[in-house]
Amino acid sequence: MSDQESARRDPEQLLDRLDTTDCHYCDGDLDAGTYKGSEAILCEDCGTPAVRVW
Repeated sequence: MSDQESARRDPEQLLDRLDTTDCHYCDGDLDAGTYKGSEAILCEDCGTPAVRVW
C-alpha cells in the first residue's frame, strides 16, 4: 500500500503531515488540535481550521 493510500485510511497520518504547513488565510503556523469536538489542524494565530476529521 502506498503512503497516499495509507493517509486516506489513517486520519492521524494525514493530520501529522499537515501539522507543519502554513495557514492559507494569515500565513500563521498550523498545529494539531480540536475544533468543535473533532480532531483538526488549526492555525495558532487566527484559529481557522485547515483540516477537520469527524
